[in-house]
Amino acid sequence: MRQGQTIFPYVLVTESAAVSTKAQDFAVDGMQSGFGLFTFSSESQPDELFTALSEAGTDFALIRVYDKAIRGDGNFMRVFGHIK
Repeated sequence: MRQGQTIFPYVLVTESAAVSTKAQDFAVDGMQSGFGLFTFSSESQPDELFTALSEAGTDFALIRVYDKAIRGDGNFMRVFGHIK
């Protein structure tokens, strides 16, 4: 990560191994997964990331997280707590 670079938190919903593998290429600090959800942070803008994932597959939803005030418990919190 470059000093001053903006980091965007994302949630990826997919069952496609190709799409999740491609997302790993953009993840700054790794990914967490569970329940078909993947959370990660990236320096990539949403449009750039969406285009790259689209090249890997079509069955996914990419969600940019704007409010990181995530509260929960158990396995869901492990997955979402990764981008807190």
